[in-house]
Amino acid sequence: MVASFVGGLPISGEGVGIRLRGRDRPKELALALPIGGMAFPGAFLAKAIVEHLSVRMHTALLDVVVLAGGAIMLYGAAKR
Repeated sequence: MVASFVGGLPISGEGVGIRLRGRDRPKELALALPIGGMAFPGAFLAKAIVEHLSVRMHTALLDVVVLAGGAIMLYGAAKR
């Protein structure tokens, strides 16, 4: 099977992203729909917040998020 990534979506001959047939589809949709339902309006909210932030505050916020993510990954690795 030949697969490639275009715009972050896995593209192959069998479908785009998730399987379109099979017994796991209801479970996949039950997980995907709430995630999409929260992410879609969240993107507009994030855009509105970022438009009102100064560049300095936006940079500081990104630094905090990256440092927190790194600390969580290091904690997870140390815990193993």
